[in-house]
Amino acid sequence: MFGLNGGNGRRFCCCADSDSTSINLNDIDSDAIWLKHERRTRRHRDYQLLRKLARRGCKEEDRQLLWIKSTNASEEDMVRYSDLTKTLFEDIEMQDFPQFPMFGSKCRFKTLDSEKKYCARKILVVLAVEHDSLHYCPQIPFVVEVIIQHVEEKVAFAILNAMVDVSKKNDWYFRTDFFNFRVRLRTFIDVFADHVKLCVRKCIF
Repeated sequence: MFGLNGGNGRRFCCCADSDSTSINLNDIDSDAIWLKHERRTRRHRDYQLLRKLARRGCKEEDRQLLWIKSTNASEEDMVRYSDLTKTLFEDIEMQDFPQFPMFGSKCRFKTLDSEKKYCARKILVVLAVEHDSLHYCPQIPFVVEVIIQHVEEKVAFAILNAMVDVSKKNDWYFRTDFFNFRVRLRTFIDVFADHVKLCVRKCIF
């Protein structure tokens, strides 16, 4: 199990709604809600509780475990990340890397200080090593930029790695190649344009 309880063995407990019904995040079964594209998963009680909590917000100290449970991130990935970084970055300064895998993104990590940028770039390098078929996914660096501000480096990697794993199976979080990404973007633009036209007609008439 994750060693992610609070100090002195505190178990995270979040308020899910206005009537103070509590959710103990430690009791959420991540394995049961991993394949979110399946209808039966979205009907699962744990999935619905996590979705409600994510939409209504949680305390900062609960955010890490909420993301871990939501993505089914594993402690094994955290350990693997620590081991890989020792091997990959031994005796190498980050500025010596000719370029970093950005997966087609133009993210510049503007919200991160130099230390966090270093961590974000390490995560991207290890993701590229772990997923050599992942060439185009421009959302990933932006997601890394957000997550690394709230959780420690190895946890951020485990969360992103879990998101990529499930996306390669069912495209839940990301499209992981250029063609599918372009198709999804084109579909969104077309649907958005149709809705704008409909709104304009209603306003005029």
